[in-house]
Order: sequence, then structure tokens, then C-alpha cells
Amino acid sequence: MNYLVFARVVAISLLYLEAVNEEALDLDTAVQGMEEITATLNELNPEEIALLDSALQQVALEYRGEQREMVKNLAKDCGLVDDPEDEDGADG
Repeated sequence: MNYLVFARVVAISLLYLEAVNEEALDLDTAVQGMEEITATLNELNPEEIALLDSALQQVALEYRGEQREMVKNLAKDCGLVDDPEDEDGADG
């Protein structure tokens, strides 16, 4: 599988659903779409997740600003990979 292409599709889809306005798409529908994408991505095995995350890091370089950060953090934000900051004992 070409994970770079897969990562681009995931990034484009989630960025669109995040940015869409209510006139273009019902916001509840957008949130449901994001949740369904995330749930499906959680079916990947650890090796596939690592390959996807690596590809997402490359795809993030194609964006700027907030979008770059969103793509860069996509695997973490979808719960696919652990947040290193959470593992550092930052429980409060």
C-alpha cells in the first residue's frame, strides 16, 4: 500500500470536515464523518499505524500553519498513537 497517498486522503478528508461550514454540510454530519474515519483508522494494526503516522509527518510538510499542525498531530489526535507528553507523568 502507498501510505503517502493514503495519508493524503485521510488528511484532506479530515481537514475538510474540520473546516466545513454549516451552509455546506450539517455540522453534526461533519462530526459523525470524522468519528467514523477515526473509528476505521483504529482498525489498523500497530505496524500500519506507524507507517501511516510516518506518511502523515511527510504530508504535513505540504501544509502551513494550523493545518500543518493538525496533519502532524492527526494520528495522536485520533488516538492511534500515544501522546508522549501524557507518558511523562503529567497527570497534574
